[in-house]
Amino acid sequence: MKSKSLTALLIPFFGLILGDISYIIQTDDIKLNPYYLLISDIAFGVCGGFTAIMGLINSYNVRYTNVSERGIRISRYEATIAFAGTLGSFTSGVIREKIGYTNVFILILCIHLVCIIYTIVTLKMEIQNIELSSSNDEITTMKNFFKNLIKPLSVDGMEKKILVLLFIILAFELFIYGGINDIQFSYFLYKFAWGDKKFGIFNGFLMLFSGIGTLIIYPFLTRQFNIPSHIMAVIGMFNKIIFLILSVIITSDSWIYIIIIPNLMTRFVATGLRSLASINTPVDEQGRLFSMIELTQGITSLASSAVYNSVYPKTLSFFSGFMYILTATTYIIPLLITFKIHKMLNVLN
Repeated sequence: MKSKSLTALLIPFFGLILGDISYIIQTDDIKLNPYYLLISDIAFGVCGGFTAIMGLINSYNVRYTNVSERGIRISRYEATIAFAGTLGSFTSGVIREKIGYTNVFILILCIHLVCIIYTIVTLKMEIQNIELSSSNDEITTMKNFFKNLIKPLSVDGMEKKILVLLFIILAFELFIYGGINDIQFSYFLYKFAWGDKKFGIFNGFLMLFSGIGTLIIYPFLTRQFNIPSHIMAVIGMFNKIIFLILSVIITSDSWIYIIIIPNLMTRFVATGLRSLASINTPVDEQGRLFSMIELTQGITSLASSAVYNSVYPKTLSFFSGFMYILTATTYIIPLLITFKIHKMLNVLN
């Protein structure tokens, strides 16, 4: 089982390596059909994609953690992603200018190889059945596969209703997050005529401060004031609404950095929802739970990319900030659902 655990961790990285090699080959001729870029995505997706990597990391992250500390552990996980994104945003434009696309992808390939070596060397041998079922029969048919995947929702009573509502909010949040991220560069390019270097620096600051907020402010509020996970998610939603509105009404590229302030707490949404879902799921189902979450993120990311990238260009003729305002107003839906969860938790407690 231990060797299977290691194999399950390494398979997604194998897909990454194949994708990197494809990118390197394609950068040799920049005029190649852009649809060839999908080869890398397909290779990575077939091997599990980020759904597999993040699901495994998340499940192991909280599996051996006390219930009261799971929110803190997940906040650190979110902060790590933010800080990594910060580094990438700050350096990507500069590195690309200095060494070119081919060498950038060679560098990424080397980083992924280091990740594989690190995983092999440091894998903790006490991992047991986080990502794999104990029975081979469970994956012999597609029906059993999906039945096994949604097993975290098989809990009874109020916990099941809470988990279902949480997944609805998560799907909504991840859809919006992916959509806004997809059009953000185009939006600031249109509004302020920013290039990839200037936007990269700005986006780096956004990620940096969201990471700081998740790493410092989130644990402080939960420990000092005993604020529950779903209320932390609500705080994040209100900050996201402010962030989206300010992105539209601010017309100066110098003043736009003000949106960094509400961005401090925008990651509270995903952190709080993941934490509450983990708390309401049995320990032995944590792996499947986070696999479901990451699968939801993958599906909503594809859907949001198609929707936002299709609709956004059509709004430029009358109001470039339309998608931002529309997104902000639709947050009323997850807020109402969270209020429903709050009442259910009061009954449960």
